Amino acid sequence: MIQIIPKRHAFLCIFILSLMLAAPFSLPADDKLETKNLILDSAENFFISLKKNTYRTVWELLSARSQENIISDVLKESEKIGVQVNRKDVENDFSASGTISANYWRSFLQNFNPDIVLNERLWEFESIERDNAVILLKGNNVVTKLKMYRENSLWKVGLVETFWKSRAYGIIEYLTSVLVY
Repeated sequence: MIQIIPKRHAFLCIFILSLMLAAPFSLPADDKLETKNLILDSAENFFISLKKNTYRTVWELLSARSQENIISDVLKESEKIGVQVNRKDVENDFSASGTISANYWRSFLQNFNPDIVLNERLWEFESIERDNAVILLKGNNVVTKLKMYRENSLWKVGLVETFWKSRAYGIIEYLTSVLVY
């Protein structure tokens, strides 16, 4: 049997539902603190791993978009210099912290000092949502918005999403000069 809801009740239900859907992501205080800690741990681990040259961990802490973008960049640059590299081989190399991975991250570190992020920046949250967050890295009149993404229940660093606004770093150009496969 179908029951018909009076118009005033239907309007009220729709109004309440729309308020619920429009409300920003909100967690109880304890859950929010735990989420903040998970996000900060992931971000800090990323920069510490870069500093310690533990590239497998660096790779695991990157967002899927960052990983894809880096792999695509390596493939494009390899093609430019006439080196044929299989996509799956590049993916496996980065996952296993192989030669391509080591060369890539060494060249990256020639232009990026993780100690600056770890020791010379004040970390502050700008926003936390269900599947993404922004950490403000403040210092020396510079604010960088580090983008974090929750993927498969883990918080990942959006390196490309944060820093690849321009090719200010000569990473790819340097990579092509050291790429040996």
